[in-house]
Amino acid sequence: MREYAPAIHAHQRRERGIAVGGEKVDLSPGGEIEDLVMKECTADERAIRSLRDPIDPSVGFLREWYACAVPVDPDFLMKLKVDAAAMPAAIWHGILEGFASTDLTQNAVQITAPVLCIGGSSDPLFGLSHRQALSRAFKSARSIAPEGHGHNPHWEAPQLVAKHLLSFLSEIRGS
Repeated sequence: MREYAPAIHAHQRRERGIAVGGEKVDLSPGGEIEDLVMKECTADERAIRSLRDPIDPSVGFLREWYACAVPVDPDFLMKLKVDAAAMPAAIWHGILEGFASTDLTQNAVQITAPVLCIGGSSDPLFGLSHRQALSRAFKSARSIAPEGHGHNPHWEAPQLVAKHLLSFLSEIRGS
């Protein structure tokens, strides 16, 4: 069912329902198809699919999206959450559909340039399996997972991330 979710959601924006086997199936948000799709989703996918306008900046998904395992200025994070909440829910749904329907594996293996992947070891959105998949997908990938950092190590430890970026850039310039 999961592979059909993007098509169902695209169709859902155009029609209120379709006929299947002589039965009317409700495609509206919260309808039967939505219920089936939601059961096949991860918690993060369910959180994004459940977003409705207007989006509350304190909604659980945005808390995770801007999760920082190391303390970051809460006023800074709230400004980012307010900006993200200003995006229509349909945009967030589209981003999710893009992730769900796009497999860049074939493109990734064609990239021969060095790739640096940085993600915190405590990232609630893209964990170890995601970092491992990136490392397998790119021929020349280096994965760095700052220990104890979350989804946004560039905010949690900007000096550490800058050090890794500068080192990486220095190495690829020298090669």
